[in-house]
Amino acid sequence: MIRKALPDDLGDIVTIHMSGFDGFFLSSLGPSFLRTFYMDFLTDENGCCLVDVEDGRTVGFAAGVIDPSSYFRRTFRRRWPRLILGSLGRVVKNPAVLAKLARRALTYPSSSSHGGSDSALLSSIAVLPEFHNRKIGERLLDAFLEESASMGASEVVLTTDRHRNEKVIAFYKKMGFDVKRVFTSYEGRYMYELALDLDRRAVQ
Repeated sequence: MIRKALPDDLGDIVTIHMSGFDGFFLSSLGPSFLRTFYMDFLTDENGCCLVDVEDGRTVGFAAGVIDPSSYFRRTFRRRWPRLILGSLGRVVKNPAVLAKLARRALTYPSSSSHGGSDSALLSSIAVLPEFHNRKIGERLLDAFLEESASMGASEVVLTTDRHRNEKVIAFYKKMGFDVKRVFTSYEGRYMYELALDLDRRAVQ
C-alpha cells in the first residue's frame, strides 16, 4: 500500500536511504542529518514524500518537491542549525562539508536546466534490497508522478549516475524519462539529468 509519509515513518525512511544510497554524500552525513533532511519533505507545502507499506512494514519511499530551487533555499535557511547539528561529527572532521551543503542548497537553479515553479524534483527513491523485483519502485514512481501533477507540476526531473548505473537508467527510461543533460557533479561524478513531461504523459 502506498500512502503519504508521516513523521513516524522517518526512522524507516532513513534506514531505507542508508541501505539504498550507501557511500553517497548525504548518507555520509549520518542518520540524524537525514531525519532533518526528510522532515521537510513531509512538512513543507511543496514537499512530497510517499512510502510503500507491505504487511505492516515500510519497505520503500519516494521523496521530492515542487519548485526545487526555492524549496532548497528556504529549507537551508530555516533548518541550517539543525542540519549542521545532525551532521556535526562529519563537519568537525571536515569543515568543507558545510560549504558543500550550502552550495548545493543555494545554487540549485544554476546547476540544473530545469527547476522552475512548475517543475518537480524526484530527490530520492529507494526500496529495501529484499523487496527488489516486486515492482514496488514502479508503483512508488507512478504515485509520485501523479502526486506531482496534482500539485501543479508539468514535469518531473531527477539526476542519477551516468556510469555503472545501467539498470537504474533503464528503469527511468522505461518509466518515460528522457536524458536532458550530461554534467559532472561537485564530487566529480559523471551524471545524467532526466526529465518526464507530465502533460504528455497525461494524454498517452
